Parts: sequence; structure tokens; C-alpha cells
Amino acid sequence: MMSKGQLRFSFKVYAEEVGRCKKSGCYWSLLHLVLVLPEVCSALEMERAEERENETEERYKNWCRKYVATEDFNEGDWWAARRNIFHERLTPSRYSGFVFSPPGGPGHKLLDPATNKLRLDVWSLADQVLAGVERWFDALLEDPKALTCVERKIPELVWIDLAPPERPNAS
Repeated sequence: MMSKGQLRFSFKVYAEEVGRCKKSGCYWSLLHLVLVLPEVCSALEMERAEERENETEERYKNWCRKYVATEDFNEGDWWAARRNIFHERLTPSRYSGFVFSPPGGPGHKLLDPATNKLRLDVWSLADQVLAGVERWFDALLEDPKALTCVERKIPELVWIDLAPPERPNAS
């Protein structure tokens, strides 16, 4: 069985990429990464590939409900934000839309009463998702069946390259 350290190592590429996006100010890329992580994590728990395709919305919302949802940004809002960004479709939500902003903006989880749009600080969302992934690791360690499934699926869904890149000889 994997340890929490091994799970962290397996997800190191995601955590490091979040850090690189923050450091370089690539907030649009960071937003995409933040919104895909619940999908990656929830897909790892599925026994069969066909389950991953048929139940994406249910899996995504369930994962968000357990690990990242809050009263003012619940699992349905996470799903709506994901659909809005990845598929350019406004999914019905209690908000009329979302305004994603870099850190230092007017705030996080602020509702504009005139438009009913929720303002979200992408940096704060990233912190929230990484904390959620940590809570997910803890839950996996308490659920041997789910952990076994995740261990089996990690090589399929999480990219890990332990070898340093080969450099061409400069001539």
C-alpha cells in the first residue's frame, strides 16, 4: 500500500506546476490546472475506464463536496466553473457566472449583487485545491479498496518521469 509520502510524490508534478504558475503569473494556466485536479483525483478511484467517462459530473461534484466545497462555492459551483472554462458553456448555478482574478484583486469569493457573478481569486482556489488533495490522500489511507484502485491507476493518469532529460550534444 502507498504511503502519504508516495501519494505526494505521485502528484508532485501537479503541485510543482501550481507553484510555477503562481511564481510566473500564469494565472489562466493555473485556473485550468486547479479545475482539472478534482477530475484527475476522482477518475483515479474508478475501477473501469468506462465508468470514468460516463459519470464525470457526478464524480467531480462528489470529490469537490468531500474535499474542497464551501458554503459560498459548493460542488455545483465547482462544476459550473469547470464547464464554463473548459467547454465555454455557462452551466446553471446559483450564480450568473464567475470572474476569475489574479491575486491582489478586490478579493476572493465576493459576490457582485448587480450581476450575481462570483469573483474568485485563482491563487486562493489553487491553495484550496491543494489542501483538498491532501485531505483526499488522508481519506485514501483510511480506505484500502480506494487506495488499491488509485495505486493501480496512477501510472495511467499521472505523468511521472524520474529520468533527467537527455541533452543533445552541442557541436
